[in-house]
Amino acid sequence: MHTLSCDTVVFGEVLFDVFPGGRAALGGAPFNVAWHLRGLGAEPLFVSRVGRDPYGAQIMQAMQRQKMLTEALQQDDHLPTGTVDVKLREGIPSYTIASPCAYDAIEPPPVFSPAPHALLYHGTLALRHSRSRQSLLQLQQTSSLPSFIDLNLRSPHYDAATVRACLEQATWLKLNTEELLEVTRLLGMTSLITGFDDAGELFRAFPLQGIVLTCGGEGAFVLLRCGERHFCPAVPVSHMEDTVGAGDAFSAVAMLGIMRQWPMETLLHRAATFAASICAVQGALPADHRLYRQTLQQWNGA
Repeated sequence: MHTLSCDTVVFGEVLFDVFPGGRAALGGAPFNVAWHLRGLGAEPLFVSRVGRDPYGAQIMQAMQRQKMLTEALQQDDHLPTGTVDVKLREGIPSYTIASPCAYDAIEPPPVFSPAPHALLYHGTLALRHSRSRQSLLQLQQTSSLPSFIDLNLRSPHYDAATVRACLEQATWLKLNTEELLEVTRLLGMTSLITGFDDAGELFRAFPLQGIVLTCGGEGAFVLLRCGERHFCPAVPVSHMEDTVGAGDAFSAVAMLGIMRQWPMETLLHRAATFAASICAVQGALPADHRLYRQTLQQWNGA
C-alpha cells in the first residue's frame, strides 16, 4: 500500500469568495497557507473537502497546477464547495460565510508519512461542525504532530469551547492583537489586556511552546515558553494593493522557519517580508510563481 510522504499537514477550509457581479476568488486561510508552502518548496498535505460541483473541480485543477498533493482533498456528493458572499457598501466589505458546506464534513486523511519536524496546521472556521472537529481530533491522535494553530477567528463561527480546545492542543499559536484581546475575553483572562507583556498567562494555562503575535504596522513578535522574546518591525510595502491573505503568508513562512529551525530573528524577518510582498499583489495568492522564485533567491542569498 502506497504511503503519502509530506513535510507538513494543513487541515481546514478551502472556499471561494464570491463578489458582486459574480467574480470568485479562491481562498480560505488553510488553503492559502498550503499554497504558499508548496510555492516555497515544501510538500504540504492539504486535508479538506469540496463539493462535486464546478467550484470543487476548479480547486482540484488549481492544486494540480501548483503541484500540490491532492490525495487528501475529498469530494462530497451532498454538500457544496464552501463560499463566502462578499457585499460592498461604500467600499466597505461585509462577509457571509455559507453553512453548511463540504469543509464542515472533512474526513480523516489517508495514511501518510510525515517528515521529521513536520507540523499540523489548522484554524477555527472548519471546526464549527462536529464532523470536521472529530476528524481533526483523530488526526491529532494518530499523527502526534505538534500543532501550529492560526486562530483566524471569524464571527460568529467560533466560541470559547472551540478556542480553549485549540489552545489545549497547540504547540505554536499565531494570532494578531485583536484576536489576543478576543481570546482573553472569551477565556476570562482579563489581565492579558496589556497584550504581549502578559502572554505568560497563556503559557501557564496551556502547553504552548511559542506564540507568534502580529501587530500590523507595529511589527511582529515571537514569544517563547523559556521567556525569550524576539521582535521584527513591519516591513514597508513597495506598492500596497490590499492586505488580503497577508496573515496567511506570514503563517506559511513562520511554519517553514519552525520546521527548518531558523533563528527566530530570521523567521520573523522572512515572514514579515513575504507578507509585505503579498500585500503588493491583488488577492491572497500570487498569479504566478515569480514571487516564490524571488523569495527563495533572497533566502538562498542571505
